[in-house]
Amino acid sequence: MKEVAIFNKEGNFLGNLSKNEALTQEAIRGAVRVFVFNDIGKLFLQKRDKNMNIAPGKWDQSCSGHIDEGEEPEEAAKRELEEELGVSGVPLEFVCGRYFEETYDGKLFKSYDFIYRCRYDGEIKVQKSEIEVGRWVKREDLEKEIKEHPENFTETLSRIDEISDLF
Repeated sequence: MKEVAIFNKEGNFLGNLSKNEALTQEAIRGAVRVFVFNDIGKLFLQKRDKNMNIAPGKWDQSCSGHIDEGEEPEEAAKRELEEELGVSGVPLEFVCGRYFEETYDGKLFKSYDFIYRCRYDGEIKVQKSEIEVGRWVKREDLEKEIKEHPENFTETLSRIDEISDLF
């Protein structure tokens, strides 16, 4: 099993652990989160498959994943973009890094997130093993939906306003 990169709250790399060890020990896992926008400013959302360990069946950002052992954050972002959405060859823009905590089913998950965005107007082919469905949404519609039904969204997405300069 691949190991995932572990960071501290300031975003400094500490080492690697198996994914199970990282989750059991509540270690700060290195993660990438990619927000894909089209040319008219809509954001692509994915609905996580109902069999996912974390936040099953909830709407989430375009794609995300762990940083694998030996991988740089941008490499991980490009890998996840291709694996989850079938998108490759698009330039990524680094937005920010942040320490993040979220709780699902009473369990705490910690990550240091490297957040990227990109523009893409081509075909998206979602990874069926992880994603139920995807859709494009306007910012104002997303904000309204989150306000009215926060239970339908991951904590990452429901707290999207904490990411300055994303839109």
